[in-house]
Amino acid sequence: MGVSVRLIFVSNRLDADLFDSLDRSQRLIVTRLDALRTGDEDLLDRWLNRRCAIISVGLGLMTGIGLAAGLWSDLCFVDEPATLRFRSPGPGAADVVAGLIRRVGRHSLAVLLEETDEVDARRAELMGAIDGVTPGGVEPLDWVRDWIGRRSVPAMLSGAALLRRRGGDVTERAEFSRLFATGEPQRGLAGFLDKRLPDFSDVVVIDSR
Repeated sequence: MGVSVRLIFVSNRLDADLFDSLDRSQRLIVTRLDALRTGDEDLLDRWLNRRCAIISVGLGLMTGIGLAAGLWSDLCFVDEPATLRFRSPGPGAADVVAGLIRRVGRHSLAVLLEETDEVDARRAELMGAIDGVTPGGVEPLDWVRDWIGRRSVPAMLSGAALLRRRGGDVTERAEFSRLFATGEPQRGLAGFLDKRLPDFSDVVVIDSR
């Protein structure tokens, strides 16, 4: 049975109630961060305390609530022209700083903020603030859809859960047991031995909202 992945397009504005509903029903959500442009602290609080895994994609100028949500996603990609504005007063400002510390550490953050208030996508990737840059000329969610299809979603979910929960040995044993109860580790090993990229697309069910 495939793992459910829901793509959330920007035409749907996320709020705390909608996100709560998605969090209860989905294991992995992929969203463009500009869907949060009208979001508030309630939405961000639900985002930080979620149960599902989130892959987010940032476009254009990222700041405030949207940037904080990206930094606290399990994986965050941005498009090539994107700019990340780290110092901006208002909702989400404290969570931007906390998210940066989580991703790059206190020393790197201090160096970065002495350097500039804003960084471009490549600089953000180099410093570890984001996980990658989507190629130009491609709709970012389409790129992520393809990216997911070549990877083991259960492995991604297990890794994300361990990082979020930090639940110690019991959580770690449970996650690894769940992961290796599937056939995907063997599939990944076969791909490694055959020197090819494993294709997991048949075990991913993608639903667009």
